[in-house]
This record gives sequence, structure tokens and C-alpha cells, in this order.
Amino acid sequence: MRHNGTKMKLNREQKRKKEILIKSSLVAVGVLVITIIILLVFFVMDLNYFDYRDATKLRDNSEYDKAILMFTNLGDYRDSIDQIDETNYQKAFWYMENEQYDAASYVFDSLGEYEDCESRLNWAYYKWAHQLVNQNEFDGAINLFSIAGSYSDSEAQIINAQYLKAIYLMNNNEPVEALKIFISIPDYEDVKSRVMQYYIKNNIDFISAGLNFTVAVKSDGLAGFQGGIGLNQIDISEWEDIKSITAGDNFAACITTAGKVLTSGDNSEGQLNAKEWGNMVQISAGSKHVVGLRYDGTVKAKGYGMHNQLSVDNWEDIVQISAGANYTIGLKSDGTAVATGEWVEGQCRVKDWTEIMQIDAGLNHTIGLRLDGTVVATGDNDYGQCNVGEWIDIVAISAGEHYTVGIKSDGTLVSTGDNAFGQCDVESWKDIIYVYAGNYHTVGLKSDGSIVATGWNDHGQCNISWNDIKLP
Repeated sequence: MRHNGTKMKLNREQKRKKEILIKSSLVAVGVLVITIIILLVFFVMDLNYFDYRDATKLRDNSEYDKAILMFTNLGDYRDSIDQIDETNYQKAFWYMENEQYDAASYVFDSLGEYEDCESRLNWAYYKWAHQLVNQNEFDGAINLFSIAGSYSDSEAQIINAQYLKAIYLMNNNEPVEALKIFISIPDYEDVKSRVMQYYIKNNIDFISAGLNFTVAVKSDGLAGFQGGIGLNQIDISEWEDIKSITAGDNFAACITTAGKVLTSGDNSEGQLNAKEWGNMVQISAGSKHVVGLRYDGTVKAKGYGMHNQLSVDNWEDIVQISAGANYTIGLKSDGTAVATGEWVEGQCRVKDWTEIMQIDAGLNHTIGLRLDGTVVATGDNDYGQCNVGEWIDIVAISAGEHYTVGIKSDGTLVSTGDNAFGQCDVESWKDIIYVYAGNYHTVGLKSDGSIVATGWNDHGQCNISWNDIKLP
């Protein structure tokens, strides 16, 4: 019995040890599993670490798109999301350094409030705008400078871009668009000088009509004369090197290529004393007075002055002049007009005119060509000479005694006013590049250098066969 009891005790001890061994084994297995899991976690974490490190290296090597992709794949590992923004930020700077300002602005804009991106965005716009200016893409540049707002000198750069655009347009034969801009910034840089240079080039009267005669500048620089007065009063046969010519009632005057003034004809009011002038760029004859424009934008006048039509000594910044019967009109570089002389018909009421590119004075009415191709008029309208309100697409104008003519962009003409002598019968004319309305007859210069004329012809002033007139 004692032997059996000992055996049972032994069995119980073995069983207990076996249970302990099993439990220990289970614990060991559990620890091993946990260890493996921990190792796996660390292994995976180590892989993300290497990807994170590689993404950073890619960014350092300016391979931004690859870096952004790797940071994106890392998800919320460490600060990967923040690193995406930082990588884009550095990418934008790389674009800036490589003058890819459009791309940089896009990235800075996408980053919103990150770091100093709002101010950097304006920096990118500013640099991009300068780049567009250098590429003659002025409208885009002006828009970007406007968006940049108060950044640096953006406001000043808007004006500069407009100025450069105007120069570009002028150089590419778009003077009207250029003048529109110049007039909007009249005091900037050398705008006044550039506007004057345009008018010096274009303020040329190639033909002109007096009371009963016609004069012209021929291609060889000599003068042409046709009509009834020249035989014993007006002698321009020896004039040479002529640049521009004008006719009063009974006298003629011209400017030579050297800027000197030549005169001939009636001098009853001292109008021929303009021959003392020099350095002139334009000359215009009224009935019995003459006005001249100098290179510096000042104006001179001689002749009949009972109505103060000679009171032009204080005028400045003038780019074009026109003498009426007893008054004088001037166009300023900013597109406004000034006037002096007889006001009885309201012909000098031009102070409110703006955006004017050409003016002309008739007997007692004044017309102005606006930059948009429309025409304004003031003064005597007894014959309908001021009925120009519906005219459009006009490129040049001329005021006669009681009538008005205009050249359209297609080289045809329109007219309004007194037509007693057929001076307004110009609707059939074509290929006209210059027109002059006289007292009672009209002359037009065609693109081939020939002249057409209509109106009063009692003195043969319309019997013109010239075909060698100087062209613009």
C-alpha cells in the first residue's frame, strides 16, 4: 500500500511538471510571436524610414516630382504630409531660379498660406510680368503687374509696360493704338517727344487749296501750282527742298526740309513775314494769317490779328496746328485742344475735347478726329458742315469754308455741308490717302501720287494733271 501511494505521488509530480512545461512552452511561443510581430513592425518602420530618407535625397537633388510621389506614398509616416508642401515650396524656388515664373506662380498659388507663399506668389507674378514685357506680350504683363498689386514697384511697372507697348505699336505701324496709350500717360518719360515725332512725320500737307488755286509738293521737292492768281501774285516756281505746303486766301507758304519757311503772294497783313521763322515742323495758313509749329511744341503766328488769332505765344506741348478764317486751333500731346481768335460762331469751343488725334479749322467751324475713328465738330452749322456725328471709321479729316470731308479706312470719302460748286462730290473717289478742303474746291491725293479735284473751277484750280506728288 505504501508502494502504491508513493507511485501515485510520483505520477502527480510528473503531471504537474508536464503542465508547467506546457505552460512554459506556451509562454515562450507567445513571447516569440510577440517578438516576431514587434520585429516585423520595426522592419516595416525601417522600410518607411529608408523611403523617407530617399525622398529627402531626391528633393535635395531637385527631383521634386519623384520626391513628392514618395512622400505621398508614405502617408502619415512622420511628417511626410508636411514634407510634400515643403518639397513643392522648394520646387517653386527652383522654377524661379530657372526663370519658369509661370510654373512657379502656379505652385506658390497652390500652396496657399504655407510659409510666405502669398508674398512669394506676387514675386512670381512680378518676375513673370517682366518676362512677358521682354517678349512683347504687354497685355499679359500689365495684367500680372495689376495682380501683383502693391508688390515692389508694380504700379509703376504697369505704366512702363503701357509705354513700351505704345512704342512697339508705333514701330509696327499701329500709330492710332499707340497714340491712345501715349495720351493716357502724357507726362511719362519722353512721351511728349514721341508724340511730337509722330506728328512731325505725319503733319505734312502735300497738297493745299487756296481761294482759287491749288498747290502741291512734288516728289522731287519742287512746288506745283494750278489756278488763277499765280501769274502775277504768287510765284513758287523757285521753291525747292519742300517738305510741306499750305495755302491762304491769296498767298502760299511752305516748310523746307531744313525747317525754313518760304512765302509768296498777298502780304497786306504781314502774313508773309513768316519767312523769318526757322526750326519749323508744320505750317498752316488761314485767310490772312499764318501759324507755325516749332520742334519744341511752341507756336508762332503772323498776319491779320484783329480777333486775337495770333495770341499763341503761351501755347506749349502742341503737336498740330490749324488756322481758320480768323482763329487758330492747336492739338496738344495729351489729345486735348486749345483755341484762340474769333468765337462768334462757337468755332473755338474745343476745351472739352479729349482723345483727339487730328484737328482742322474751316471758315467758322472746327472739326476733330478722335482716336476711335469718330468725328466731333463745333461752330457754324448753317450748311450742315458740322453734321458728322454719325461718321465712323474715319482716318483723316479736312474742313473747308462751309463743308467737311473725311477719309475712311478703305480710301473712300464722306462729306457734308455746302455743295453749291460740287465741292462735296467726292463719294466716288477711291484710293485716297490725303484730302484738303479749300474755300469752294476739294483736292485729294491718291496712293499712286496722282491728284483728283472737284468744285469751283473758274480759274482752272481743278484742272490738275500732276501724277508725281510726294507721298507720305
